[in-house]
Amino acid sequence: MVAVVKVVGDGGHIEVISAVPPAEPVRGQAGFGQPLPESVLRAARAGDRNAQGEIYRLYADAVYTLALRTTGCSEQAQDVAHDAFVNGLRGLNGYRGDAPFGMWLRQITARVAVAHVRKQRVGLGGAEEVGEYTQPLHEDPAAGCDLQHQLSRLPAQTRTVLWLHLAEGYGHEEIARMFGKSVSFSKSQVARSLGRLRQWMS
Repeated sequence: MVAVVKVVGDGGHIEVISAVPPAEPVRGQAGFGQPLPESVLRAARAGDRNAQGEIYRLYADAVYTLALRTTGCSEQAQDVAHDAFVNGLRGLNGYRGDAPFGMWLRQITARVAVAHVRKQRVGLGGAEEVGEYTQPLHEDPAAGCDLQHQLSRLPAQTRTVLWLHLAEGYGHEEIARMFGKSVSFSKSQVARSLGRLRQWMS
């Protein structure tokens, strides 16, 4: 399920509006690896609304999936996806082509997601620990083998570190920089959360 993002422009202003997830899947199932045609990039940089909308259609699913896996909440994921697209479209002139466009947008999405999680953690007084889980134990035996369900029980910060490292391929140094922490922080979060998941799914 993906969030709808409508790109509008008014005098150079870019706004992304989140709406109800659509019933039909959008393009972009290839994820962040989907290539962006150079003609679309040029047009989007020039402010073409259709080209900006094409960027959304290509990457909406990947952006939303990353946002959902890190925040663990569809409403928060839509907020992250919204901000990621706003930042990406506003920063198109900063894309130098050193990496595929999708990877550049993935980096923006990851940074927005981390900022969102860190802001939430500050709101909780920084008391979140990997030993705590956010959802109660599920009495349905089938839920014990549901990885997504178990991931949702991890604290947001821990879940974000784990997903960025294992699913998105970010190294510990990159994750540490995103969170403003040491490399050992990232390594310990991954190790402890994997241990917790093994315990829950055994």
